[in-house]
Amino acid sequence: MQQTRIGDQVIRYDPAGTQRIYDRIQRGDADECGCTSCQNFAAQRNTAFPPYFRSLLSTLGIDTRKEGEVYECGPRDDGNYIYGGWFYFCGVLVEAGQRSERATDDNNFEFWFTSSCPASTAFSGVPYIAVEFLTSIPWIRPAE
Repeated sequence: MQQTRIGDQVIRYDPAGTQRIYDRIQRGDADECGCTSCQNFAAQRNTAFPPYFRSLLSTLGIDTRKEGEVYECGPRDDGNYIYGGWFYFCGVLVEAGQRSERATDDNNFEFWFTSSCPASTAFSGVPYIAVEFLTSIPWIRPAE
C-alpha cells in the first residue's frame, strides 16, 4: 500500500487492487439507478469534478465513471443542484483529520476521505474506504 496526506487526512491505498475491482464493475450508481436526478448527474459526470479531483481519483485507481453511490440534495440559490456521493477504494484511513478539502478557486466542490459510508458489495472482503464528495451542477435534464 502507498500512503499520502491530503489536507489534514492521511490514507493508505492500493491503486492496483482498486483498479482490479473497478474493472469488474459494469456501471456507476447513477447509471444503475436511472432516475431523473441520476440521469442529470450522469450526463455531467465528466464536468462535475475539478481536474485535480479527477487526477486524485485516477491516482487511487478509481474509474471516474463509476461512482459507488450518488444522491441529489436539491437546488442552491444560484439554480445549480447539490449532489453528493462516494467513490470506494482499497485502503485505510490513517488520520481522519477535519475531513474537508476545498479548492480555493471553486466553492462548488469539496471532498474528504471517510470510513463511514454505505457498504459496497464490490469491495467486500477487502479493506476499503471512500472519497466522499459534494458538488454543484446545473439541471440539464427535461422535467418529468
